[in-house]
Amino acid sequence: MTMPVELTRSASPLVKVPDVDRPLVSFVMVAYGTSRIIERCLDALVRSVAGIDAEYIVVDNAHPTHGHRTASRLALSTAGIRVLRPRRNLGFAGGNELGVLHARGELLCFVNPDLLPSPGWFAPVLATLREHPDAIVAPRLVN
Repeated sequence: MTMPVELTRSASPLVKVPDVDRPLVSFVMVAYGTSRIIERCLDALVRSVAGIDAEYIVVDNAHPTHGHRTASRLALSTAGIRVLRPRRNLGFAGGNELGVLHARGELLCFVNPDLLPSPGWFAPVLATLREHPDAIVAPRLVN
């Protein structure tokens, strides 16, 4: 399923992502009626991988009462986030699949919107993937 990708362009973004033509990694996140926590997640994620060419894709599954609240919130508070708004709730797996279909990165990283990564977490993941290019790597979750 392909659909238009919206690139957020807030005039006063809380989170700003530089546009890259050939990202090393595509971070894919699925939202479903998600509120402010996704902004905190994106802020922490962008800061934690500073210096890495990355793109950030948010699939905002349609919520029965909140619609596309997450996409609307991100449009007002971020710049450079790639947002997809499927007409119906594709679920977690379907949302991730849609995000992957639009990913341009050499590597894929699936992120839950409540993740608050620490600086430096991505370097060992990247080193492992470079050493074992066919591997699937997951960082250790703390707290």
